[in-house]
Amino acid sequence: MWRRLASSHLKTLAAGAASSASRRSAPSISRLVADGSIASPSPAVASLLVHRSFSSDSGTAVKKKVEDVMPIATGHEREELEAELEGRKLLDIDNPVGPFGTKEAPAVVKSYYDKRIVGCPGGEGEDEHDVVWFWLEKGKPHECPVCSQYFVLKLGATISGTYALSPISGSRTATRNFEFGRTHVVRPKGKHQATIVWLHGLGDNGSSASQLLESLSLPNIKWICPTAPTRPVALLGGFRCSAWFDVGEISEEGTDDWEGLDASAAHVANLLSTEPADVKLGIGGFSMGAATAIYSATCFALGKYANGNPYTVNLRAVVGLSGWLPGARNMYRVLRNKIERSNEAIRRAASLPILLCHGNSDDVVPYNYGEKSSRYLVLAGFRTVAFKSYEGLGHFTVPREMNEVCSWISARLGLDGSRS
Repeated sequence: MWRRLASSHLKTLAAGAASSASRRSAPSISRLVADGSIASPSPAVASLLVHRSFSSDSGTAVKKKVEDVMPIATGHEREELEAELEGRKLLDIDNPVGPFGTKEAPAVVKSYYDKRIVGCPGGEGEDEHDVVWFWLEKGKPHECPVCSQYFVLKLGATISGTYALSPISGSRTATRNFEFGRTHVVRPKGKHQATIVWLHGLGDNGSSASQLLESLSLPNIKWICPTAPTRPVALLGGFRCSAWFDVGEISEEGTDDWEGLDASAAHVANLLSTEPADVKLGIGGFSMGAATAIYSATCFALGKYANGNPYTVNLRAVVGLSGWLPGARNMYRVLRNKIERSNEAIRRAASLPILLCHGNSDDVVPYNYGEKSSRYLVLAGFRTVAFKSYEGLGHFTVPREMNEVCSWISARLGLDGSRS
């Protein structure tokens, strides 16, 4: 099943992409190495956007409900905390807390809250082992029972001010440099007729996206799967993870990071700019990746980014799964006004096919927000928008949804399915 749980809740970094049968191998919230640094999250980590809670008083039980304690919790942290409310434990290990081992050079885990789940993968060579999961709390050092690595929790500083480019005023409050991660490519198995850039969700990467796309029955498509820059995310209290742009909340009223959106949309456009002239071009994505794809659609219609730079890629299709239109309520009014002033913009907006899919049980990106985003696009002048609702579907994908996506892409791009 195409499950993409947000390693972001925009959750602290992690929701399990899949529940393990034998062992609850939580996707990595922090993968630590012997020198105490925090490496990238596991490729299995998917990408959500949530606003949930955690335990603050490390020495006491969670009060009443998870929402009463910490505003950020990963999927497994939330599950464990909910279990504690019922007097249960889900982790298959429960080792005593230190001090043990060497204190001189502990592995420091930075956190914006005083309790989190940590996974130790061991050191290098003989010390390497399967990930061992445990709670790490402020003031309570922990020693890995397998490799004897010593861990301490250090509270981090609050996030600095946001950087934004207003789509209305165009005023820039800061300039940042963005370093994108590795790009993965899935070659077409048949005749190359289309190229689609697919954007992962928050906290995920291009590698895991490419592995999922390889299984689709679309032999004539080349998939390009870039990896977003690693940056602090306001919704996570400043926690650093892969993100196409910064975001403080997922709502119609939310102020989005337009500078970050412009940078990501430009990166995607650059990836598409070198494709053969006879190949049809598209953009798709999941969750935050879907939001970036939808934003790219607005840039295509207007012929420029929010910063005024020209957008030159000729898009033929856009797909967004469990996503949203950034700054929806204000954005669509700006879009409509700008589109209506240009015959060329009217033509481009009306001609671009857009498919938006959303589960009505999505508790990360609310279903109503996804549905409203679809309506706002239509009101702004996009005439070929299809919105598909999936009963009981949360913030992940299922085969039925992906099959319909494949059918829609084939029809809209006129793919013949030929392998020769």
